[in-house]
Amino acid sequence: MHLNHRQFAIIKESGATVWQTKDSAAATQTDSLAIDFDLLKTSSLFQDILTALNLSIGEVTLADNTLHCGMFNWQFTPSEAVSFDQSTLITPPLEQLSQQAQLKRSLWQIITKHQLIQTQ
Repeated sequence: MHLNHRQFAIIKESGATVWQTKDSAAATQTDSLAIDFDLLKTSSLFQDILTALNLSIGEVTLADNTLHCGMFNWQFTPSEAVSFDQSTLITPPLEQLSQQAQLKRSLWQIITKHQLIQTQ
């Protein structure tokens, strides 16, 4: 079972020992693109996605080219596909998403299929 950043922090706070293979984490980050978080914050598409997910910009953190969004992580890759694997949403960069309706459609389908919308 793969834990996201938030789940790992909660378990660690409780004092439990967590063992996680490094292979899966390394495989997820191999193709991820660098993220300019300041630039990303100004994107209207990014703001719209966060609003749809019931997230504020303050709830999103960046580490190792991965956005930590509470119960899931988000990475951008050069791939033309949208996927969700091991608690990680994997998409093309927002510039690419914003220009291709099919990619946006795929993103919303993944979000609803995996119930990524946070409840307040």
